[in-house]
Amino acid sequence: QIVINKMSVVLFDPYSAQFSFNGEPVWGFYKNTPGIIPAIFGAEESTVEGWVGSFSVNAKNRFGAYTGAHQYTYLIRGSDADIREVLPY
Repeated sequence: QIVINKMSVVLFDPYSAQFSFNGEPVWGFYKNTPGIIPAIFGAEESTVEGWVGSFSVNAKNRFGAYTGAHQYTYLIRGSDADIREVLPY
């Protein structure tokens, strides 16, 4: 629910969102890379531990059309989540 609440703030039409979670989150970490990606939770440490998982979401844009599923990873720490889109390379 933490991830859905956080994503609902940035989606144009959060009520149309179709979430698909890829299994249960596992205890893991994100690695901070200074100067390349924004720090996770503003943390100074090189790794940030928490519950890590992935999901996809498909939601409507401002034209009323579904955008297609976008992949994300997340790290839950306490009652907050850091969510990053998985970009194709």
